[in-house]
Amino acid sequence: MLRPPPAALLTAAMASMHYLSMLSLRLEHAAVHPAAEPQLRPETLALIVAFVSLLVVVVLGLASTILRYRDLWQAVAIRDARLAAMINTASHGVITINAQGLMQDFNPAAQQIFGYSRDEVLGRNVSMLMPSPLAEQHDAHVQKHINQPDKPIGAHSREVLGLRKDGRLIPIELTIGKAQTPSGTIFVGYLQDISERKRTDAQLRIAASVFQHVREGVAIVDANHNISEANPAFLRLLEQTRDSCIGKPLEALYEDADLPPDTGKLWKTVATAHYWQDEITLTRRDSSAWVLRLSISPVLNELQRPHHFIAVASDVTERPGLEAQLPHDALHDAATGLPNPQLFMARLGSQLQHSQRKSTFLGVAIVQLSPQASPATQPTAANHDAAMAWLAQWLPQQLRSTDTLARWQDHQLALALPGIQDPAAWLHMTQRLAQTLVEAQQLCQP
Repeated sequence: MLRPPPAALLTAAMASMHYLSMLSLRLEHAAVHPAAEPQLRPETLALIVAFVSLLVVVVLGLASTILRYRDLWQAVAIRDARLAAMINTASHGVITINAQGLMQDFNPAAQQIFGYSRDEVLGRNVSMLMPSPLAEQHDAHVQKHINQPDKPIGAHSREVLGLRKDGRLIPIELTIGKAQTPSGTIFVGYLQDISERKRTDAQLRIAASVFQHVREGVAIVDANHNISEANPAFLRLLEQTRDSCIGKPLEALYEDADLPPDTGKLWKTVATAHYWQDEITLTRRDSSAWVLRLSISPVLNELQRPHHFIAVASDVTERPGLEAQLPHDALHDAATGLPNPQLFMARLGSQLQHSQRKSTFLGVAIVQLSPQASPATQPTAANHDAAMAWLAQWLPQQLRSTDTLARWQDHQLALALPGIQDPAAWLHMTQRLAQTLVEAQQLCQP
């Protein structure tokens, strides 16, 4: 539709019509005077008026058409500029090729991906960006779509390999579009270098494999200190199922510990030092005691605030040390089977460190055995060994699972008693132990 002529053209047209009318009146007025010179005939005057009117209409039409095409040209220029800006600033590479596979456009993102400048690739076949055998097959694929213009290209992206200028192969996610233009079919490829994504995926697969197969228990704890994920080793150590563990507060798993951790202090230490570690004594379902080493580290976000925590648990009941390095006979008394002084001192050092972390006391006692001797019978080494062997079977039943009983010398036993809260508790424990030994002596006398 033609747009209305501007006001200036309408004014000019009206003025022209006015002057033509005035000219006609003047000609008619001159015709009534016989002495005047011969005037134009009415038919000629009508033709002149009609021609001038037609000329005005044509001028107005041409002016309107020129203005319309000027507006269309401006709209096309704006659209092209907007499209060029979008392509040049796109994070994805954009490559346009014609029906012969020759590159017509190559945006800055594509230059960064492949290492070529725009001038180096324009007018060249796009197969130069592909490794063999894809490069040799490309023109046949293009021709296939040229011969089937109505067949659309799938809009789904796919992974392909690209060939950089330096010869390196890079994984690319590619989506292709097809369009029909007056100059022929064109193809537009949208591509993204996914090398970093592939590396991240590989790292995540490795991390997931390690998470599932590592021997240490690993739990992922959310910002509310609830367990959101746990590996099989963690569930096995804590004797939990996944359903009973996921969503439960981490500290709830240690409420039944001999000395449960101070959770307020725990999370405060994690927040300030970004690390916490301690050892916790637990009891299994079979009533056996075991020691769990638990360490917690935060996972920080971009604001350096924790959004998750990683808890690593390991069973340190049987520590690698003397007991792992030396045979059993080298660390235990042959007559009683009790730990010998060397093993007792190794365990004493470990228990002392544990008591320091827990701010508790460690009690150590030496028991001297003095069997009554009669004039008829003198004590012998065999008698002492028999008494020691009997005590080695009976005394552990009166002790805690965390206590250590060892043979110190021929006539002495050594006791290490961890987890004592105060001197009053130690006094009560030694009194109970003394009474137990008196009962034991009475039992072993004939």
